[in-house]
Amino acid sequence: AEYSTVRSSSLKLKGKKVKKKKKSKRTQEESQQHAHRNYRHDAWWPISELTQLSGNLLFECEAGSYIMGLDTGGLTASTEHAVDRDGPVAQEVFTVTNVSESRIAIKTAFGRYLSVDFEDGSVDGRAEAIGTQQLFQPVFQGTKIALRAGNKKFLRVRPEQAAVCDAMQADSGTLFQAFSCAERQKKRSKTDYDLKDGSVKATEHDFAKRFQSFEDRKWKVNTDSSRELKTAMREGRLHGELLDRRSKMKADRYCK
Repeated sequence: AEYSTVRSSSLKLKGKKVKKKKKSKRTQEESQQHAHRNYRHDAWWPISELTQLSGNLLFECEAGSYIMGLDTGGLTASTEHAVDRDGPVAQEVFTVTNVSESRIAIKTAFGRYLSVDFEDGSVDGRAEAIGTQQLFQPVFQGTKIALRAGNKKFLRVRPEQAAVCDAMQADSGTLFQAFSCAERQKKRSKTDYDLKDGSVKATEHDFAKRFQSFEDRKWKVNTDSSRELKTAMREGRLHGELLDRRSKMKADRYCK
């Protein structure tokens, strides 16, 4: 009776390799479709990092509508729900310029910059140049962004109300979802590299510096002819050839 409580499992042999399950094509397509659901108008994708905050952007406020610049120089949010529309109008598209690593300037569709009055916190889009009053500090909270002005207060925008920088904390009305229509940059893997100076030998030297243990204070690079490297590059197997050449030197922690 005691043996019946023992869980049975398949016998695992030492050294036996366990095959990893590959993602099915259907699963990959489903994940891509899930990511695309967050798009706006099939072209605008949600920003989640500071490095993506540049170029033409949309800012969706908590009410679900876009911030828009007015021809009078004012700033407010539209009353139309963003997801129910075919696309944004010109006044809802802003151009973001990175002034420093932590500060941005925002230009309206009318070619003027958003500016904050430090005394009363009022916001308008009439500035022709960038100064301290035109700078904002982006603060991310998850995927949402808050904009802190030079008066150390956050931008607050609500539909049919004039925008104002009066919030001491990023609370109601101050969090936005930014969308970009720029081409998305794929993240480079650790094995990605560029053809340095157009030379395969220079690329091999750079490749060795990236992955070598740097013994005896000298870079160890294969001195064989680069003819095989050129052939491998044409055939699309340059990375494998570089690893083979490095393994012969026995100075690379990633090789044999």
